Amino acid sequence: MRFISKSQRYSRTARQPMIDLIQGLRGPEEKVTRDAIMAVFEQSGVTPYERELAKQRFTFLGQYEGEDPMRRVSIYDTDVEARRNLWDAQTKAEVEASMIEGQNEFYFVVEELALPAPWATYDKQAPKQIVETLKVTGADPEVVVAYERENKNRATLIAELEAIAAEELEPLVAA
Repeated sequence: MRFISKSQRYSRTARQPMIDLIQGLRGPEEKVTRDAIMAVFEQSGVTPYERELAKQRFTFLGQYEGEDPMRRVSIYDTDVEARRNLWDAQTKAEVEASMIEGQNEFYFVVEELALPAPWATYDKQAPKQIVETLKVTGADPEVVVAYERENKNRATLIAELEAIAAEELEPLVAA
């Protein structure tokens, strides 16, 4: 999940630390049982789609003449952070929930851009019809596979579509 901010170095606490009091040798001591997680937005990897969302949603104050306000925009990607910090699914979900709940005038969640159907009747067709239509129309099988994965995710249909895509990639052999 991605979040976009209008500030270059925007950061916020995505998860508070947990501190327990334990009895130590010299009396009560604080022990951190869960670390805090800071969401630090980065200025790299902003897509054209995200740039358009930022232009629509944010007002950029204090610009000098000729400044591109998009140079201020930054991103926080929980998928990247989960891999970087080896988060488990529960930690990632907790951070995402906190970030969604805390949206304000400085940042918001980026809604994922859905792929359009490969053709108008795709969603009304049975798998056999989809395969036949693909062969007749000459649509790009990779596009059809991506749409199917994002929507109905039917494993047998995806396997058949991938086989068609693989056939198209094989070089023609002269006889």
